[in-house]
Amino acid sequence: MRRLGALLLTILVLSGSVVYGDGSPPSQKCIAPLKQTRFATQFQLDSYRAAVELYRSCLEAFVKEQEREIENRQRAVQSAIDEWNRFVGEETKGAPSAPKDKGGQQEGEYRN
Repeated sequence: MRRLGALLLTILVLSGSVVYGDGSPPSQKCIAPLKQTRFATQFQLDSYRAAVELYRSCLEAFVKEQEREIENRQRAVQSAIDEWNRFVGEETKGAPSAPKDKGGQQEGEYRN
């Protein structure tokens, strides 16, 4: 039972972690330079190389940011699993028992 509960909790947390504010995963906003094969001047070639480097840096920053988010979500998932396991562990230590039947009173029924 404990394993099943942990598994269900994991599935619920993970399913919620892949949904973003608008329902879609984040996308990078980096702009690729127009690919060129010929340059008229050294300045054009240097500018193109700088644009390529800027594009690479932007994509790397996006990837690092997403990796940090993944780590944060994994910590949140593990924290939820640990909390469930603590709860289940505490519940099973002194599990309450059902009260004895008192004169045919049905469960949930109130008698004065």
